[in-house]
Amino acid sequence: MTNTNQRILSAIFMMLILIGFTMVGSQGILILLLIVGVLLIDEIVFHLLKIPRTHFGYYTSVISYIAGFYFHNYTTEGKVLVDPILNTAVLINISLLIYLFLEKMEQKSFMNLLTKFSFLTGFFVFIPMMSLCYVINDSRWLILTILLVAFNISVDTGAWFFGKKFGKKKLWPSISPKKTINGAIGGSILSVIMASVISFFALGKLNIGIIFAFLILSCFAQLGDLIESKLKRQAGIKDSSNLIPGHGGIYDRVDSLIFVAPFYVVVLKLFY
Repeated sequence: MTNTNQRILSAIFMMLILIGFTMVGSQGILILLLIVGVLLIDEIVFHLLKIPRTHFGYYTSVISYIAGFYFHNYTTEGKVLVDPILNTAVLINISLLIYLFLEKMEQKSFMNLLTKFSFLTGFFVFIPMMSLCYVINDSRWLILTILLVAFNISVDTGAWFFGKKFGKKKLWPSISPKKTINGAIGGSILSVIMASVISFFALGKLNIGIIFAFLILSCFAQLGDLIESKLKRQAGIKDSSNLIPGHGGIYDRVDSLIFVAPFYVVVLKLFY
């Protein structure tokens, strides 16, 4: 089986899993996010930082994430600490952007910092995940989730298609050799169109501010992908794991989604 066929079959399987959890309702999506968060911590600590699963930092991260997730979603129903969590998530993303643009590849100071404080990995996964939980705890959770997922898939699909058909000039070859400038532009165009259509027909709202906001979100989504690519190159690995045939790991699939989630919530608070 070719890599392309593997990717297609895996994508269909992942979509079926998402649909299955969605059919359960908002609680089904929360359970899915809990599972994804634990798998994400495993990949970051074990595969990216190369810290054994028996290490204090590993199980502390997993336990703290599960405890925080339960407290936020099942004792307060996501109604407390929303703004502090959102503000913290945005600050973490700004720090990651500083890492992406300012740290040289050979420095690895950020990777060393993550390794030293690996027990905080659960916290750094919990914060953006709670941004997604904010969406799930909204009364319009289904359409807002569809909007976010469709937007994120459109970024990846547009970047892949335009990059393959028209891409020649590399976007940032030292970090991600396969990404092209045309691919990045194509991903932004397709995602903005998709988000605008869903926003207009399903939410009844569309204006120049919303269109511009989704254009900015498409750039953030691709920056999130580049951040993970840089982390992997510094760690000397190709994929975050081999869990998903043809795609790599969980982090490879949700890198842009996790990064863009806090900014997506900001857009919701501003326009919806």
